[in-house]
Amino acid sequence: MPAIVIPGPPIAVSPIKCRILSRCTLYWNGGKAGVEWTRHRKRFHQILVLPALIVGCEASLASLDLSTSSCPRAPLLNRSFSSSSSSVPCAASPAASSVLDPPPPLPPCPPCPSSSSASVVKVVAEGEKVIVKGGAERREMDETGGKGRDTKEKDLVLLGGGHSHVHVLKCLGERPIPGVRLTVVTRDVRTPYSGMLPGFVAGHYTYDDCHVDLAPLSRLANARLIHAAAEGIDVQSKLVKIPGGELIRYDVLAIDIGSRPVQEKVPGAREHSIPVKPIDQFSVKWEEMRKRVLDQAIMAQSSTSSSSSRDPPDGAAAASGDGDGSRSTSSPSPRVTVTIAVVGGGASGVEVTLAVQHRLMKDLEEVRRKRSQREKKGQEEEGGKGGGGEWREVEVKLRLHTGKALLPSYPKKMRSIFVRILGERGVELVQGSTVVEMGKGWMKGSDGVEYKFDECLWCTEGGAAPFLRETGLELDDQGFIKVDEYLMSTNVPDVFATGDIHSSVKYPRPKAGVFAVRQGPPLVENLRRRFAAIKENVPKKDDERQASARQGLRPFVPQSRFLTLVSTGNKYAVGARGSFVLEGGWVWWLKDKIDRKWMNTYNIKG
Repeated sequence: MPAIVIPGPPIAVSPIKCRILSRCTLYWNGGKAGVEWTRHRKRFHQILVLPALIVGCEASLASLDLSTSSCPRAPLLNRSFSSSSSSVPCAASPAASSVLDPPPPLPPCPPCPSSSSASVVKVVAEGEKVIVKGGAERREMDETGGKGRDTKEKDLVLLGGGHSHVHVLKCLGERPIPGVRLTVVTRDVRTPYSGMLPGFVAGHYTYDDCHVDLAPLSRLANARLIHAAAEGIDVQSKLVKIPGGELIRYDVLAIDIGSRPVQEKVPGAREHSIPVKPIDQFSVKWEEMRKRVLDQAIMAQSSTSSSSSRDPPDGAAAASGDGDGSRSTSSPSPRVTVTIAVVGGGASGVEVTLAVQHRLMKDLEEVRRKRSQREKKGQEEEGGKGGGGEWREVEVKLRLHTGKALLPSYPKKMRSIFVRILGERGVELVQGSTVVEMGKGWMKGSDGVEYKFDECLWCTEGGAAPFLRETGLELDDQGFIKVDEYLMSTNVPDVFATGDIHSSVKYPRPKAGVFAVRQGPPLVENLRRRFAAIKENVPKKDDERQASARQGLRPFVPQSRFLTLVSTGNKYAVGARGSFVLEGGWVWWLKDKIDRKWMNTYNIKG
């Protein structure tokens, strides 16, 4: 197996990770070493930080002279890895020089005696392109059913980076499953936390505040992180298909890929609206939309200022047809209106509507403030004479469309509160009219009325990924994966599903983040128990195999009464649990505290 250079952020190596790195030889690749403290199982340890590593095949770390390192943990590192010695040398020993100096070029490693095929290695570092090594060999190995693969090692594949998978990565990093290789396949390395998206739109949170970085979590769990979107699943051969023809084998598969916008049913919706889902792609589109609105506001004010500050040329004829030479007294419209339509009357539609209004109002106020400062400065330079010209006020109007009543699955009191808040904020509410057709700048409702807009956000209920219909997994009417009380597919064992993509047969619940975050603990526990049962490796018939796959698993029973917190854009929120409803700034404070606590739990550094 040839040596593979892994670039990217510093990698921490400590005695805690001995069991993970025992089959690799680590060679210093230049740079400065450092000593840091890390907390592991309520105990603090010093670790050696290596900016870059070269990973080869099995050999002993004894060939790496750590005695010259200034790190006080170096002798302990050397002793800890001494149990992984092998008679196959991977490269010349760099013992002659200091471990802090770059070693001489490494000769190619001889083939590892324990394996005839290289494995896929994909390293994801922020701002760098994915590096793939050994893809062809891995694909060939998978297509042959695992020939040449260590049959004692099992594969767990996490498809998607949803809330429950974030918890699985954290738990497996702290306590791995012995003999199990972990692979994460995700479309986005920075996965968003849905509960904080309205706060991000409103400007209360930064991008980093509401996104979990999967790269440090994957390093903590010693997982392969593959930056790609799945294109298919072969449940018979247990393969996940990704772009480029790559096939990733699994023994147990967990799916948490969220939902996608359903715009196909409305002609023109895909071309003329911005979907909120998938959430990870919405942040970029939102910033682009915000920039368009602000550019329009700045252009309106600057063009009016420049035109009104110039005197019209002498003898200019009026625009009227009498040709009497009189000047036109008409002036530009004093107000420019930008209409933003939001389609979807659920919690996400309401939150996004109020958050967009709050953010754009603040942005426009900032534009006015800067305009006033420029005018004041210009007047001071001219000795107080003259002005900056006529102002054209830019107004943003929000209109919320819902085919049913507002917040149909929420308590009546909560609905009435939001009807009141929308009215106080000047948001137009269109209820009972489903959007049936869209074009550039217009939409038509089921009531036959045509509505104009400048920007449109699509916040209706999401749908499932289309490729799931060809997998053989049992799906519900909307295409979501049917699961039992153990979060396992109802017809295919060893396939779990959580988050928006799952549909519980025994405990149906609305798709909400409050359930997704609670599915993490039972999922990771069932993965541990399932791999413990797989190790018995007793051949069974299909019916017996499906029954045995569920033996000993932990059921997940979602609560029937749960706390719902819906923000209103301006650090104000409404909370409901059952029929009990409260509102106020303290409710937003509670929501903010819960959301930040969750993010701080999983947003690790390193």
